[in-house]
Amino acid sequence: MDWNTYYEKFYDWATSTQISRMSSLTSFGASSEVAEVAQEYMDEKAASRLIKKAIAYGVQFTPDEIYDLSGCCDTSTMNELLKSAKCSFTQEQLEDLWGAADDDVLELVAKRNHVTMFADAGIEETDIEDEANFDEPKQDEPKLGFFSKLGFFLLWTPVFKFAFYITDLSSLYDQ
Repeated sequence: MDWNTYYEKFYDWATSTQISRMSSLTSFGASSEVAEVAQEYMDEKAASRLIKKAIAYGVQFTPDEIYDLSGCCDTSTMNELLKSAKCSFTQEQLEDLWGAADDDVLELVAKRNHVTMFADAGIEETDIEDEANFDEPKQDEPKLGFFSKLGFFLLWTPVFKFAFYITDLSSLYDQ
């Protein structure tokens, strides 16, 4: 069965028929239609099988279609999709695919597109201590007000009186 016939009848068939007729496909249409059908399956195994078959027939997907397929295809299919892709990816697009494909495949695609994943342009990493300095303003030593000084005086006055009293008594023994 050719793709046009499959795509025209796809929405009229039951899910089981949609999936079983996939094996009889002899050609594929536009990548947008293939991606649409794969997402409509609501079955990861069936969607992955369709995408792998489309890749084998030479269908090339756009970065946006590949991102959309990441929600319905398994990791091995996403790896195959990314390896066979001839389109260009931005750093953001590849970072959005993190977790949907293996890290080594994402790094390979990033290298092919001259992109460094998870690198902030022009922003240096800072220590947590440096960030804390920016979050909280530095406070000066508190100034002692009138009542603080009065409390200090009243608290320490008996201690000073006792110290002077002992000093006076020791001077009596020296004589």
